[in-house]
Amino acid sequence: MENQWGAVSVNEFLDALYSKEPVPGGGGVAALCIALGACLCGMVSHLTVGKKKYSQYEEEMQQIIKRALFLKNKSAMMIEEDAKQFLLLQEAYSKTAQTEEEKQKKQQQIQQALHSALKPSLYCIRTANDVVILLEELLEKGNSLLLSDVGVGAECIGAGVKSAWLTVLINLNLIEDKALVTQIREQTEKTVIDTTKRCNKIYEKVEGVLCKTKN
Repeated sequence: MENQWGAVSVNEFLDALYSKEPVPGGGGVAALCIALGACLCGMVSHLTVGKKKYSQYEEEMQQIIKRALFLKNKSAMMIEEDAKQFLLLQEAYSKTAQTEEEKQKKQQQIQQALHSALKPSLYCIRTANDVVILLEELLEKGNSLLLSDVGVGAECIGAGVKSAWLTVLINLNLIEDKALVTQIREQTEKTVIDTTKRCNKIYEKVEGVLCKTKN
């Protein structure tokens, strides 16, 4: 079954997500959240360039536009990659094994598939951290009329990074190489915690400014 989630409409994606089909699933939603955060970076920077009030940040905004597009495209690719890897894992689990040799081979294939299934979500976690860097810059230099969008972007990234972490954990729990599991958990958890804290800080700053703003 071939899935090209980048080519479907929002409603088609939502219908597929709602259905009994296993993909797209939580990993795909995590990647989508991060892509949405990157898109908001692109929107805010697009609507900051060319404004006299923010002329001193013109070069920075142009760089954010390019970087946000790259991160958006990469995150969107992970939606499809996550679905692909899940189906390969499902295929490995469904193989018939009767002899001891067949059982060992099946288990090896499952372990290989589990390792591969980690990759999209691990990439999403790294990407989330990259998007936060853009959001932090936009918080200070972006068009203030779009401040709420920066806050929404931070919430998208916060949800995305934590969701991707859950997808990593459920696969790690099934991997037999405990040394590798420990290494990935320790390295990745630090990034997740740091990114989440930074997202929360952005949101709190945005909310604080908007609460003080007189209507």
